[in-house]
Amino acid sequence: MNKNNIELLKISHKKTIKVSINKAKQKKSNVTLIIGPGYYKGMNDELLNYLSDYLIAENVNVIKFDYPFANKKIKIFLGIGHLKKIYKKVFGYIQSKEEFKNDYFFVGGKSLSSIVSSRIISDKIIGYLFLGYPQKVTFLKIPLPSKLLFALKKPMFFIQGTNDKYSDNKKIELLVGALNPYARLMLIPETDHSLKLLSNTKRSQKDVDKEIVDIVLWFLSDIVNKNINNN
Repeated sequence: MNKNNIELLKISHKKTIKVSINKAKQKKSNVTLIIGPGYYKGMNDELLNYLSDYLIAENVNVIKFDYPFANKKIKIFLGIGHLKKIYKKVFGYIQSKEEFKNDYFFVGGKSLSSIVSSRIISDKIIGYLFLGYPQKVTFLKIPLPSKLLFALKKPMFFIQGTNDKYSDNKKIELLVGALNPYARLMLIPETDHSLKLLSNTKRSQKDVDKEIVDIVLWFLSDIVNKNINNN
């Protein structure tokens, strides 16, 4: 039985957001991933749902949430600083719950939330997961800043599509190289910014999604084991 639960979190005097708490299926887990959505899709994005279902079956808690503009036809961009405050509230809310107090935390997100989650700093966080980390916006000539990544000094995992219009393969390789030894990179051939397959490929989307969740589980397990061995 899936032990997920939707709760409403108050983020301001008038606004609340949905937080989806997906607990590990088999037994109580002390590993929790908080993953934020992209700009265009909310927490029920197909890949995030698949990742959540897979990880809770492997004894990892997964927390998803929506930004206030989720599912609205007209989206008003709130700015990275404002979104950081929302993400930070979600993180604090989960941390305050008794069942998560002693957990190993990973934070991350898809696209926009990759940038936002990289601004969340806590001693409780042991790793960061970025799905489609954007380095530019197509209508802007200036690159999106990435210097704050160098202050994290925690394990980071970038999963990128080779045909991502918001990121250049060589530049993301250079960025990950400069972040060594903290960062790792996986480039998924013939996929776009959302890690969706291009129409002319012979592989199935299910194959790609399975490849992604397998490597995410490996990353989480590897970092948790290293933390256990070092303590």
